[in-house]
Amino acid sequence: MDIREMPRKHQPRSFAQTDIATDSTPSWWGRVGVGTAMGHHGELLQGVFHDKSGNPRRGLVTMPVVDLKTVAIFRGKAGSGPVRITVEPGSKDKARRAAELAVDYCAQRSGSPAVHGHLVNHTAVMSGLGLGASTSDVVASIRAVADWYRLSLQPAEIARLSVLAERASDSIMIEDRTVLFAQREGVVLEDFTTPLPPVIVVGCVAGPDLSVDTLTLTPAEYDPDELIRLQVMLSTLRHGIATADVTLIGAVATASARMNQRFLPKPELETLIAIGEAHAAAGVQVAHSGSVAGLIFDPERASVSDDIERCVRAMRHAGITHTEVFCSQPAKTGGRG
Repeated sequence: MDIREMPRKHQPRSFAQTDIATDSTPSWWGRVGVGTAMGHHGELLQGVFHDKSGNPRRGLVTMPVVDLKTVAIFRGKAGSGPVRITVEPGSKDKARRAAELAVDYCAQRSGSPAVHGHLVNHTAVMSGLGLGASTSDVVASIRAVADWYRLSLQPAEIARLSVLAERASDSIMIEDRTVLFAQREGVVLEDFTTPLPPVIVVGCVAGPDLSVDTLTLTPAEYDPDELIRLQVMLSTLRHGIATADVTLIGAVATASARMNQRFLPKPELETLIAIGEAHAAAGVQVAHSGSVAGLIFDPERASVSDDIERCVRAMRHAGITHTEVFCSQPAKTGGRG
């Protein structure tokens, strides 16, 4: 099933579906701040890893999708009392919280007054599937507020505010390189110094439920053998990224997806792995706290287009909901704000 054929309640809210200027926006908020953020397609690797001091830290390596975008527009006006921000759509509580935190932070950093404001989020990222919808909203909102204050925040600053706003965050605010990111702390555990090499991902929805409430998930607890295997996976992924070896990257993603079956099982996983093996995929990656999954292909393979077509047919034949095919490679420059 193409993503455009999914039931309306699961379709992405596109930028074109909502005008920037809305009837509920006060006309006197003329100054505008704009921020953007990309989404992601789950993770390549997630688990607990040793930091440079040998301490165990939860971390993940995100699969970025630069074509999935959130645009946030912020209008502010000076006022008295605690910061009050309205948000559109009204359900975007994390985006509102992020904007409030960003106003306090940017006001302090710039030496300017804190302002009240109105925030509008336009997003093409569906929520609850593991596509980074909430983090994309949060990062775009922080950047929009910073842009209103005419500040350029560093990724580390945005990461700290993001975690405060939503408790856990992906690394989508870091757009020019791949990192191992402590999602509950908002810090980089390891910088791979280079973007993920180009890969093609054939996406799908895996699992009985389309939507997963990440806040209700119990953090995974790994046994000693799994902790050792995670260190080996990290080492392999490090080498795969450094050498642009899609086969190694795919093998790590598959191993991480299988390990995650203990915590958020996807009944279709082994079927997906078998389909991938039959059609020359490098591996399978999943959202470790969501419902999406994808088969990874090396775009340099001569027969990759034919392999992908056969893969999509095999997914549909197996009753797996195919969503889209995308090429994932981080942007060369950071987002606005």
